[in-house]
Amino acid sequence: MGQYRFAIDSANVATARKKMVALTMVLTMLLCIGYCYALPSAMNSPLGFLSLLLFTILAAWVSLGFSVAMLGIAPMLRASRAPIHGTAATANIETAKVETTATVVDEGEFPVDRVALLVPIYNEDAAAVMACLKATAESLKRTGRGKRFDFFILSDTTNPEIWLREELLWSQVRSEMEGGYPSIHYRHRSENRGRKAGNIGEFLGRWGLDYRYFVILDADSTMDGETLVELARRMDANDRLGILQAPPIPEGNESIWARTQQFAARAYGPLFNYGLVAWTGSEGNYWGHNAIIRTQAFLRHCGLSKLPGPEPLGGEVLSHDFVEAALMRRAGYEVHLAADLEGGFEQCPTTVEDHARRDQRWCQGNLQHLRIAVAPAWHPVSRVHFLSGAISYLASPLWLAFLVVGVLLYLTDETPSNPAAAITVFTGVMSLLLLPKCVAIALQCHTNAKRFGGMFSLVSSMIVESLVSIAVAPIMMLYHSRFVILTLIGSKVRWGAQTRTDNGLGLIPAIRCHGLQSVIGVTATVLLATYSPELLPWASPLLFGLVFAIPLAMMFASSSLGRLLARLKLLSTPEETTPPRVLRRRDVLVRQFQTAGLPSQENSSLFVQVLRDPATYRLHQSLLAASVPPPDNTTNQATRLSVRTLRRLRKLARENKLESIPKSVRRTILSDAEALQKLHLEYWSGEKTAA
Repeated sequence: MGQYRFAIDSANVATARKKMVALTMVLTMLLCIGYCYALPSAMNSPLGFLSLLLFTILAAWVSLGFSVAMLGIAPMLRASRAPIHGTAATANIETAKVETTATVVDEGEFPVDRVALLVPIYNEDAAAVMACLKATAESLKRTGRGKRFDFFILSDTTNPEIWLREELLWSQVRSEMEGGYPSIHYRHRSENRGRKAGNIGEFLGRWGLDYRYFVILDADSTMDGETLVELARRMDANDRLGILQAPPIPEGNESIWARTQQFAARAYGPLFNYGLVAWTGSEGNYWGHNAIIRTQAFLRHCGLSKLPGPEPLGGEVLSHDFVEAALMRRAGYEVHLAADLEGGFEQCPTTVEDHARRDQRWCQGNLQHLRIAVAPAWHPVSRVHFLSGAISYLASPLWLAFLVVGVLLYLTDETPSNPAAAITVFTGVMSLLLLPKCVAIALQCHTNAKRFGGMFSLVSSMIVESLVSIAVAPIMMLYHSRFVILTLIGSKVRWGAQTRTDNGLGLIPAIRCHGLQSVIGVTATVLLATYSPELLPWASPLLFGLVFAIPLAMMFASSSLGRLLARLKLLSTPEETTPPRVLRRRDVLVRQFQTAGLPSQENSSLFVQVLRDPATYRLHQSLLAASVPPPDNTTNQATRLSVRTLRRLRKLARENKLESIPKSVRRTILSDAEALQKLHLEYWSGEKTAA
């Protein structure tokens, strides 16, 4: 069979970019002309001009999103005619801007270079992580290419109980993965230097050159083996391909909010992905996980230095993925989005609050890109990626400012507005926001309706998703505005483990998270009703989401209501109607690992077990010996126990009072092989004395 070939037609990409820019400019100009007709004073007063300026920026942003979606129509239709092999599209995909042909190579043609699968974790649910990993490994084994891949669990976990649980489950999984499976390795760092980027960088600096490529997986990533093999094939076929990103597909959660995000990504996502490929071509972007990367090029060109100045806008680069993609492109390598590939899965936040908390971390990192974008030598498209990431968060305070200025202008301006023109502009903006969804649903009805539960389910789900999005939009606007302001005034965000389970949201947490938003909504409603009641109908979609933020957040966090929608075939996705084998297997493994005879993560007995049980003790000591020590002796000494503390702990161990050891020192004990040995021996000497 012929070898896979991936080619970018630069002339067609340039044409697509011209079309996108032209359409964006035309739509923005038409909306601005309409706005001037709707508000004649926009050109006659400083406040009016400010309103027009804000509207122009926001209209351009909305028009750009619409233009990208329209570019995706033709390639998505062409891709729908290509048969899908398993979960990875491996047949011909030809578009007006990206020409791609793919054929499955036979075993003799498949190269032998190994691929490292990196799984950085930080205080995650160990059972869920190992279930994702093992399901992916089993799927790789079924391809017959499992031995080409090696898993590396790179733990930065600080919770002692979760750390030990990771080790025990890793040992169990490793013993079960023999004969055609990928190998699986585990390494724990005692110092979380550089967060995720530092974790990966440390691994690559020591062992990366043993692998031609590496794939970064999130703690919740589950990937189909065929997709991973196809990613490697495409890298083998193009020596200039530096990063190949597979679109992450959210799935697996049951709350209304999670189901809404999952449906939107599966129903609308492909249209935008194909549109993104159309104009980015070989200047694509990278989203931090579910992507394959050329190791040598990454090590040579993608090192990150600290930004000058204090955090949060200075210091470590937080949203490092965009920067690494730009560095790879600046070095002359291509960065592609494999819009035709399925099989890369992840989970999404289950509540509006969890979604906002994740966005706060991304907001701080993306605002750093405003500084990075003006640095020399970037490819112009890389600058666009930087700016678009920042504007996606800056848009919220801009919308908020536009609304406030609009109300002030209405109250102070003596020039009458033009209601007909205002309705026309409003209709135009809403059309640009909603038409891409309608087009995406029409394309899905044409090609994949059964995978979403049928045509009626698709259309009904789009209506439900749109209503949820409209209700949540003002809530997220206030969240993002707050995040931007906090970042600009120097407030740093804490990076912790992401909540991935459907736990719901109680009344007290909902009040704590959304009470201020409700107060703002009620206050705005009273003020408008008092001074400008004629504006209430226009403002009602915005005010509704704020006034009822608390009950809405509780309702959207409900997994029982989400399951009710599932029974009604609303917000269904292909992963729900016909779950891939790798996801079915993962769900089984999660249940098995959660009942594997290990204590729950809330129980402190694993720490006691490592001191009492020789087998658990030997496992932990062997992993300590194999793990990377801190890079300097000062840090290492700082994490050691004092002589006085160690003497007191040895007494507790000898008296079999291990449960009394303070939790504050348990991580230090587990990181110190010498102290751990002394406590273990002390415990057993006490046991022999008692006997």
